[in-house]
Amino acid sequence: MKTPSTAFKRVVRNLEFVCAELAIVTFLMAKAHGKPLVLLPASCSRVFSTLNIVYNIERGPLAPADLAGRRVGTRSYTVTTSTWLRGILAKRTRRGHRTA
Repeated sequence: MKTPSTAFKRVVRNLEFVCAELAIVTFLMAKAHGKPLVLLPASCSRVFSTLNIVYNIERGPLAPADLAGRRVGTRSYTVTTSTWLRGILAKRTRRGHRTA
């Protein structure tokens, strides 16, 4: 089974398509490398990214502000969801927000 990243490579490396769906981080990386792409801002997903955060409940309650100065694992820095989550957590940590 082919993954979305396989199609993204065809979009970015080969410029095969007139129009294509592309992860925002893949788009930003392509632009940083001089690819002639234009963003059409249309969201294909309405799932809130924080639904993808998991932690070990045996370590007790945890809020974004508790993460300051701690190690946080992520699958890849080039995955859009991980990028959104890092931004969300960084913003909440800087502001000192605490969530239940």
